[in-house]
Amino acid sequence: MTYTYNNKGTCSVRTVVELNDDGGFTAFVPTLPGCLAEGETPEDAVSNVKAAIEACLSPEDDPFWTGDAGEVREVVL
Repeated sequence: MTYTYNNKGTCSVRTVVELNDDGGFTAFVPTLPGCLAEGETPEDAVSNVKAAIEACLSPEDDPFWTGDAGEVREVVL
């Protein structure tokens, strides 16, 4: 697993940062397929991927979740 939890209730996610062909950078999360973001610097890409991670983990943003088949519950790991 690439998630690390701490005693402050936050989670760290391992992210890969690669140089793009155009000179920018892409950050992606291998355990969350399709979860990626770009930036001009590695730091920008990592900062931008935080929003992508939140969106990937949000059931409200899941196009396959209609809301009428159940309820959203938060699971603390």
